[in-house]
Amino acid sequence: MKKEIRISIVGIRQEKGEKPEKIEFETEGKYYIKDTTHYIVYEESELTGYKGTTTTIKVTKDEVTLARFGTNNTQMMFKKGRQYRGYYETPYGNFGMCITPSKVDINIGEDGGKINLEYLLDFASSSSKNTFNIKFGV
Repeated sequence: MKKEIRISIVGIRQEKGEKPEKIEFETEGKYYIKDTTHYIVYEESELTGYKGTTTTIKVTKDEVTLARFGTNNTQMMFKKGRQYRGYYETPYGNFGMCITPSKVDINIGEDGGKINLEYLLDFASSSSKNTFNIKFGV
């Protein structure tokens, strides 16, 4: 059964030698569990730069997959000790990316929880240190 949830996201991105950029975003979404996998689904906003995009976060015991579909398409996987290579599709073209997670903390249950990710992102010709923290609940 899908549950209506409140979602709070804090993202921090810092390129080498630059000041950190912080985005805080609150929205409503849906949450459901299928077998042992948890799903969080929400619509992005203009604030995040992904207006017209639906984000689905799939969570297992030790892995988080973030998939975006709409005006921007991508899939990002986070599992500590595993590097992920993929593509980021935008209206301006496709860009290669590489994600190297240093922290994947998952604490979720039937009615919500927290996910904390820290990772290096090599995207196109830039590299940044990133933090993605999400809290959600009914």
